[in-house]
Amino acid sequence: MNDYELHPEAYADLQEISEYIGDDSLDAAKRVASKIFEAIQSLVSFPHKGHRRTDLTSRPLRFWRVYDYLIAYAPDERPWWVVAVMHGHRSHASWLRFCEVENQETSGIASPRFTNSPSPAVSR
Repeated sequence: MNDYELHPEAYADLQEISEYIGDDSLDAAKRVASKIFEAIQSLVSFPHKGHRRTDLTSRPLRFWRVYDYLIAYAPDERPWWVVAVMHGHRSHASWLRFCEVENQETSGIASPRFTNSPSPAVSR
């Protein structure tokens, strides 16, 4: 079994982050992406290490900061889900509110199992 999976939106977030930083420096983009993946992998061993953000969502998500980015993940899912990677200075409340609305009809976390996203989950 894989340790974690990236929601398609989280994968898209990482792509956008890499492209944005890569416009200035490909080396910096690789460093940031590497640090984010290192953090995700370290959270696999201690999934409840992150903090809750009840001001953003009532879902059982945890959050962990890497540089200016906030990783949102669902530690109780198996394998657990990285549902978003957001810039800390951007409004992430709208994305999380989307998850709230999306999940009113389901009991699970926003994951490819519960969305109409055509993109597959990315396993690590």
